[in-house]
Formats: sequence, structure tokens, C-alpha cells
Amino acid sequence: MRLSQPRVGSDPSVKGLNFSDAADQTLLRTLQRGECNIRGWRRADLLARLAISPPAMSRQLRRLHLLGMIKKVAHTYRYHLTRLGRAAIAAACSLTRFNIVPAMATTR
Repeated sequence: MRLSQPRVGSDPSVKGLNFSDAADQTLLRTLQRGECNIRGWRRADLLARLAISPPAMSRQLRRLHLLGMIKKVAHTYRYHLTRLGRAAIAAACSLTRFNIVPAMATTR
């Protein structure tokens, strides 16, 4: 998946998403919440829901924007998920929920 690969050599370099990382999963699931689908969300909205510092949140939003997962609404401070972002988050969540977690439960 191209979203999980780092983009080195491009200007600027971008770290890929790790869909099995708890911090990345929490961020992606927060972006997927339905209450922000119409108006979008602001950085402040995400800061209220996540335990992350404001500079780190700005870096995460910039990374997601460079990967093509989110887009900024013109003349506002709001963001929306792109089609790629919605599809990638849905696939990652379902893969984790239906394949990885049951497989880990059977190995114990």
C-alpha cells in the first residue's frame, strides 16, 4: 500500500502510515467519526479528542495532507477526508478488526 511507504527524496519527505500503530489508529478512527463529515473538523476539534500536543497535531495533519488522505477547505481552518482517506481508513479498520485481532486471539 502506498500510504504505508515513506516518501524519501520528495520535497518534503513524508513518513508513511503505520496502520498497526496504536497512535496512528487512534488518529485515523477519530478522523473517521461521522459527526465531522459535513462541516469537516479543525485542529482544535482533534486536540480535544486526542492526547497529543498542538505542534504534533499540526505535523500529523501536514503528513496526512501530503499523503492525500485529507484536504483543506478553502478559506477556513477545516479539513475533510478525501476518497482515498475514507477508503484507506475503512480498509485498515476492517483489516485490524476482522483479521489481525482474531488471529492474535487464536494464538494465545
